Amino acid sequence: MQPQVTTRRKVIKGIGVSGIAGITGMSGAVQAETNETTNGDDYILQDDTEFAAVRVGNLIPDIAMGEDEDSPGNSGQAPGRQDSPGNSGQAPGRQDSPGNSGQAPGQQSGYMPASTALDMYVGKPIDGNPTIGGVQYPAFGPGPGDAYLQVPAREYDITVAQSGSYEPLLEEQFDVAAGNRYTALAVGRMQSDDDDTGLQSIIIEDGNSRDDVTAPSGHAEVSFVHASPNAGPIDVVPEGQTVPQLSDLEFGDVTDYLGVPAGEYEIEIQSGGESVLTVTRELVSETRVTVYATGLAGVDELPSDDGEFGLNIVATVDGLNPLPRHVITR
Repeated sequence: MQPQVTTRRKVIKGIGVSGIAGITGMSGAVQAETNETTNGDDYILQDDTEFAAVRVGNLIPDIAMGEDEDSPGNSGQAPGRQDSPGNSGQAPGRQDSPGNSGQAPGQQSGYMPASTALDMYVGKPIDGNPTIGGVQYPAFGPGPGDAYLQVPAREYDITVAQSGSYEPLLEEQFDVAAGNRYTALAVGRMQSDDDDTGLQSIIIEDGNSRDDVTAPSGHAEVSFVHASPNAGPIDVVPEGQTVPQLSDLEFGDVTDYLGVPAGEYEIEIQSGGESVLTVTRELVSETRVTVYATGLAGVDELPSDDGEFGLNIVATVDGLNPLPRHVITR
């Protein structure tokens, strides 16, 4: 059975798209409630229709390497961290020895991984207290699971940094509309000077109302994102079927949602006509799901001795209802 396009998907900022990311005048209706919350701020009384929901995905497959060979990512420190007698990078009382070098077996001499996590600062400078923090590769925050964080709907400066660093990796200006849900992805390679595959962001609208994020009973809706910077054009082949909408996807492509019967599917990723990855995933009835092809082709380990992560598939359930600002929920 060939899947059918059920919902067009908006990419607010994609690869090769610059400038302000945002959609205005598209405030979808969400359940209107008055809630009182606090997270170190003053108490907030807001109507949910004045909020939008965001989450961040860390899909940088060489994040453990840092930005270049001379960066703190290869020194064993988090970027921006300075070693001192009280901050040596070792556990207290630990002495390195040939059997306790801090390296994984077979790891290249001189290589020490940087943090594999990202922090996102929304509407604030990098101050060590991120809005969404510690998002490991290849996962999504704020968590748990596929949750969103609800923030007042307005324009924000969004900054992404490696956890433990005060140096920005990505900076965007992002106008979030009330009632909408967004996924902001950090993709590409830190170890690349290529504008096409280097570090960059993709911001995707997941839905703009409660009814807009559920599939009919007995069915699921699935979208695919090509987030592997070195795999080249790929074909996503579900259950051995060639699907035109899933063929010849370029890095950074985001497909529309396709409606399929709920159930278990074998999903094959092909590059240059050759199979590079096959996984099995279950699509649950009445859910909207995004499947991300991430990692590096040709790398078999997670991570490799060089700190690179191999080709993999991860998925999120889109449009889960968030609670008000700074409250995490699944």
